[in-house]
Amino acid sequence: MKRAKGIGLAGPQVGVLYRIITIGIHDLDFCLVNPRITPITLDCDTKMEGCLSLPRQSYTVTRYFQIEVQAWNPAGKKLHFVANNLLARVIQHEVDHLDGILICDKDVDLVCSQSPETTWPRRHREEYVRLRRVPDQ
Repeated sequence: MKRAKGIGLAGPQVGVLYRIITIGIHDLDFCLVNPRITPITLDCDTKMEGCLSLPRQSYTVTRYFQIEVQAWNPAGKKLHFVANNLLARVIQHEVDHLDGILICDKDVDLVCSQSPETTWPRRHREEYVRLRRVPDQ
C-alpha cells in the first residue's frame, strides 16, 4: 500500500477474503476487522478519489463527511470512534471494497483515465462479492 502511495487497502484487493482494512494516513496506521459504519450527519462532500485497484484513474465521489465506526482491531479489541474528513472518506472507500463496490460502480464521473484496461474490475466482480463476514466477537 505505502509503496504504491496508497492510504487504504481492503483484504479483497490483495486476495484476503476477510472483512479487514488497513489505513495509513500521515502518522496514523491501523487495521479494522469487520468494520461497520453509520453516518452521523447527512452532510456530504464530493471529492476526487483514486483506487489501487484502478490504476491511473480518478473519479469524483460523494461520501459522508462524518461517520461512526465500530470494528475490532486484529488483537480482538472492540473499537468505537468517530471519523471525519479524509479518515471518514478512506474508511468508506475501503468498506465499499468489502461490500464488493468499486468507485467505478458508484454514480460518479470519471475524471481521468490513462489505463486502457477500464473493464478489469468488472471481470473480477465475483471475487469481490464472495466475501466472508468475520463473525461478531
